[in-house]
Amino acid sequence: MAHRRLSATARDKPILIQAIVAATDGFGHPTVEPEPREIARPWANIAFGSGSEQREAAQQGGSQVASFAVLWTPETKSVSVRDRIRYPLSDPDPAKWPVWEINAVAELGFNEGFAFTATRVAA
Repeated sequence: MAHRRLSATARDKPILIQAIVAATDGFGHPTVEPEPREIARPWANIAFGSGSEQREAAQQGGSQVASFAVLWTPETKSVSVRDRIRYPLSDPDPAKWPVWEINAVAELGFNEGFAFTATRVAA
């Protein structure tokens, strides 16, 4: 039986998953500023932290925690804690989409999907 957070109706928010990779200059040397590379644009079920988690995060510097549940694909299978999520995809300029740093990756079911726990730090 499929996980309830992975149903088509539950996954109602588009997200962007990015990896931060070192760019190279014209001589093949890594640059100082790494650049984001798109991994996937899945639809996700988003669960924000509970009230107690939000109060604790506010006391520790204004961060917010959420869990993003997505279906299993070869792209989402490759996601790790070194990657990040952009959500919501509301502004026409992608550089303005909020960034969520992935803290944990948990498998949902057997080859069904993943839950990415991520933190957004207040700007």
